[in-house]
Amino acid sequence: MARSHVPVTGFFLIAIAFLSQQCPCSQGLPYDVVKKMWDSQKIPVTAVLNGEISPDCLSAALNATVNATRTALDAYGKRPAGVFVGNLAWIGHFDECNEIPDFQYCLLDFNITEPVDHLQENNVVSMQYGMCLPNKCTPEDVRNGFQMFVHSIPGFDFKDRLLIQHEPWCTAYGTQYSAGFFIAVVSLGLLFLVVVSSSIYFSCQEAQGLYARDSSVNTQTNHPDHDTSIASSDTSHLICATTSTAITISTGRPSSTRQSSARGDSKLDRVIHSFALPRNIPILLSGNTPNETISCLNGMRVISLLWVILAHTFSFIGTFSEPYNRNTGQSWFCRFMFPIISNPHSSVDSFFFFSGLLVTFLTLKQMRKTKGKIRWVWFYLHRYWRLAPPLAVTMVFYTLITPYFGEGPFAQMLSVRQNCPKYWWTNLLFINNFYPANIGSECMPWVWYLANVMQFFVISPLILIPLYFIPKVGILLLSFLLASSVLTTTILAVVFEFQAVPGLETNGRYSYWDMMYTKPYCRIQPYLIGILVGYMFHRVPKDSVKMNACVGFLGWTVMGALGGAVVSTVPTPYTGSDWPPVVNIIYLSVSRIIWTLYVAWVASVCHYGHGGWVNAVLSHNIWAPLARLGYSTYLVHPILIKLYLSSLGTPPYLSLQLMSFTYAGICLISYVCAAILLLMVEYPLRNLEKLFFPQP
Repeated sequence: MARSHVPVTGFFLIAIAFLSQQCPCSQGLPYDVVKKMWDSQKIPVTAVLNGEISPDCLSAALNATVNATRTALDAYGKRPAGVFVGNLAWIGHFDECNEIPDFQYCLLDFNITEPVDHLQENNVVSMQYGMCLPNKCTPEDVRNGFQMFVHSIPGFDFKDRLLIQHEPWCTAYGTQYSAGFFIAVVSLGLLFLVVVSSSIYFSCQEAQGLYARDSSVNTQTNHPDHDTSIASSDTSHLICATTSTAITISTGRPSSTRQSSARGDSKLDRVIHSFALPRNIPILLSGNTPNETISCLNGMRVISLLWVILAHTFSFIGTFSEPYNRNTGQSWFCRFMFPIISNPHSSVDSFFFFSGLLVTFLTLKQMRKTKGKIRWVWFYLHRYWRLAPPLAVTMVFYTLITPYFGEGPFAQMLSVRQNCPKYWWTNLLFINNFYPANIGSECMPWVWYLANVMQFFVISPLILIPLYFIPKVGILLLSFLLASSVLTTTILAVVFEFQAVPGLETNGRYSYWDMMYTKPYCRIQPYLIGILVGYMFHRVPKDSVKMNACVGFLGWTVMGALGGAVVSTVPTPYTGSDWPPVVNIIYLSVSRIIWTLYVAWVASVCHYGHGGWVNAVLSHNIWAPLARLGYSTYLVHPILIKLYLSSLGTPPYLSLQLMSFTYAGICLISYVCAAILLLMVEYPLRNLEKLFFPQP
């Protein structure tokens, strides 16, 4: 076929002129700016290369066939409609480019800075640009060519304002299957086989009457027909008969394990049963909760987690991609009550409160039974055993397997896991909120919460022991820690001029996320209040608290107003206004306490029987299975959001209806995947814990 020796035309049309310098989005585009942009298309790339592009890349471009060149140019990103409303993702056509032999798709993610009068730091305009280039062109070639082209546009000075933070993501240089991928797949496959084999073995023993569920399991599952339904299954009898025959043939006699299980479960049988789905699924789906538990927390935990997923769905779509109509999404933040989505940090404070409450309530209850004696070493080992293995399995899945799932223009960008090989161990030691210093450098950044919870748990005996033996000393220590946290937060807010909402901070050198948001000395306030409420629940019986209607109405009114003010009145980065410094300082110092007092009020009135229909809703049995899935859902839902984005072929379109459908789908799939993680990892290890670990 004929070759095209026409210089490759530059399609690097940048909307930076009016977004960073000449005009704001609300104004029209000056004629001279339009003329410069269109004239810049005529600049051939070969005129500005000056040896910065490798010979292989140039040769491949110049010797491409006419048809390939024409198709590649068609697949290039071009200036679309809607630039004035934030359409800054000019990603081209991913599939068309990849169908061209010897060509690759590359996505460039870059920032342009613009000064903002009322802020000390520059505003950053993010753009994404897709290119279809010969696969001989390296990411360095793409980067150099793009920079030189932009710098050559007449009338525009981007020398100090164009920032390409990453090498272009190109499909020809994408992630290759690694040894870790195969090891992870084989390991998870073996775990799946263990679960399946254990389930078959368990069903066989039930069908032959060799296994009787203990009373604790029957009480917890509340499925009286479970044994008979399995026993009546023809399939289970067939499998069991085959298994029994195989054992007899291979040993010449009945299995000793089966003989012992007929007399009573052996320890080996109980180990095998720990992985059995017929045993664990009824426990998961059971709506029963013991009478001594705080049942309203089930509904509160689920609602708080759904709030977290909602905020992550919106923020991830805005962070990891450039939406088709970004300005439309930004306009939502001006709507009444929409700051609840942009300011979801109170939902995390709720979980800190729940954790402190439950640790205190359950530990003091155990100390009452043992007259204050607790095996503190096992106290810590139990908690690590519960948290670390599901986290480790999720990290393996996220780091070694999910990078190969996505296929689309954003897949290469979202498959980068360069921080996990460096810092995975910090997650398992629960120090990832301190090291690495930048939250963006963490492996699975969203698990900073677990580091805080574990650190709070580590110091909790220093408070619980005095609370049990010398309550006044314990409460005094609790008050001192709470005051110290408020004072520390206030000092940081004053010194570094942090704003009430991340995104409005004025000091570009210091990050609110790294210095305050993820640090235990600023986040411990809800946990300490949870300890105090847990102590109250332990000391004050349920039926001893009386409340008249006036007190209840006043409490709901005041606490509801305070809680609503915390989450709905703060400014956002897109409303064009912020608070005076003193208001920011006050909000950062006491907002967590105010919100936690509201949550504590709800939990308290429900626990003591004065919650009315609120308690009836929050304590309903329907929440119990979802609450059990909470930890696993928290671990996996950000991964699923990223996988969704990595499979998009076009920039996401922002509308509340589409976002609602997306959110519902993310929630559903997250809970399904969480159930798999819980049944394959959490519950089996919890069952083994009960077998081999002594009680604290």
